[in-house]
Amino acid sequence: MPSLALRRPVWLHPTVFRIESLSALVVAMALIPEALSFSIIVGVDPRVGLFTAAIMAMTIAFTGGRPAMISAATGSVSLVLAPLMASHGLQCLIAAVFLGGAMQILLAVLGVARLMRFLPRRWSGSATRWESSSSFTSSRI
Repeated sequence: MPSLALRRPVWLHPTVFRIESLSALVVAMALIPEALSFSIIVGVDPRVGLFTAAIMAMTIAFTGGRPAMISAATGSVSLVLAPLMASHGLQCLIAAVFLGGAMQILLAVLGVARLMRFLPRRWSGSATRWESSSSFTSSRI
């Protein structure tokens, strides 16, 4: 007969808790300047960037994720949102972000991630290189 005793979650083990806490601290320290810089690029108040970064981090923490999952703003998003903010304002920017989130949820429910196995692995590296080069070229004066 299986034991009905409640087991302590793995993340409450002292070693795992210490590692997870330190990694959360490192991510939080890296997320602050990133949120500030991307909010300045987009043209919104830096407090908006800090608030959205905190909301995003808490949402991922409570809804779950996977080991080594990184959830933060990216340079490519700020490159798209900056002209949108300049031409249509904050209300349109907020609507676009919510629409993008809704589309991601819909794609997850439909299971579109299964199709990623058909893409060559080197394409994901190409996307990262493209993002860094486009961020660099757009920031040059």
